[in-house]
Amino acid sequence: MTKQCPECNIAWEMKESIYEFFLNQHGDSIKAYHDAKLYGDSAEDPKHFSINVVGVEDPSKYDGVSFWLCTNCQRLFDRWTMEEVKNENN
Repeated sequence: MTKQCPECNIAWEMKESIYEFFLNQHGDSIKAYHDAKLYGDSAEDPKHFSINVVGVEDPSKYDGVSFWLCTNCQRLFDRWTMEEVKNENN
C-alpha cells in the first residue's frame, strides 16, 4: 500500500510506528514491544497503522482487500495498480 492518497495526497499511514503507538498508550516498553510484535512490527522492519483509508473487499475478485478507499476525497483505487476505480461517488 502506498503511504498517501494518489489523488489528494493525504497521509494513509501514521507517522509513529506501531511500537511507538503502544509505548505511548502503555508507557511500558516491554508491553509495547510484545503488542507491536503481534502486528509484525520490529526495529528492523517498522510497521505503521493506517489512517484516512479503508480497505474494501470484493469476494468475487479476491479473498481480501481489493481496493483502497480514501476517506478524505472518497476516491477508490485498485489495490494492485493504484489506478482510480470509478464508483457511484465519483
